[in-house]
Amino acid sequence: GDLVQVDQYPYFGDATNDLPAWITTLKKWEAKPIKKVCPGHGKTTDKKFLRTMRRYFKDLTKVLKILKKKETPIKEAVRHKSLPEGYWPTDKERPPWFDYCIALLYNSL
Repeated sequence: GDLVQVDQYPYFGDATNDLPAWITTLKKWEAKPIKKVCPGHGKTTDKKFLRTMRRYFKDLTKVLKILKKKETPIKEAVRHKSLPEGYWPTDKERPPWFDYCIALLYNSL
């Protein structure tokens, strides 16, 4: 599936997406005795990458909860300087749908 996406922005903008379940699944996979991960998108990686993804999603959720509590406008929240740094290459262009993904998560909190 698409739970593991290497070297690219993750898409979590589907209305049926359950980010807490995604995080839980990544954690379960981390506990397995695996050496390589074949992602839904991108090159083969190692088990440490699962932790990197999981931490990103946990940190993103944490920051968005804080911003929502402060009643930060959604338009500002999706590009806020306190959002965690991504795990994809820094030269990767931010896709237009990524703001939508963050906004959907923000609204769900």
